[in-house]
Amino acid sequence: MAHRGINLRVAVIAVAILMSISYGVVATSGPRYVIQIDFGMYPEDLEGTEVVIDGEVVGSLTRRGARTLTGFRVEEGVHIVSLKHATLASEPVELTSGFGAGQLRLMVDLEERFDGTRSEPVLVLR
Repeated sequence: MAHRGINLRVAVIAVAILMSISYGVVATSGPRYVIQIDFGMYPEDLEGTEVVIDGEVVGSLTRRGARTLTGFRVEEGVHIVSLKHATLASEPVELTSGFGAGQLRLMVDLEERFDGTRSEPVLVLR
């Protein structure tokens, strides 16, 4: 009788392991393309800035300890990326994911733009 209890435990453990493995394969079989945005030049000013990909807010720039790199999963193809900041304008950038480019990395920079009458700081993704 004790032998049957041990076999049942081993079977339950084996099924749990197989389910974990199959869940991991299914969970990671989605898009494998990531757009990473590094905002390390201005972390205090840009933390919390919303990230817009293809017209939708997908998250915000978030520090994790000293790390100032935030990533967002995307499908293969062409994407328009911009930032939504409370006081700074942002210029959109067009990127293409796929074709061997699993990770696309952008840096946030701040530039002064002169429109003919006044100068204005603008967030630029490079």
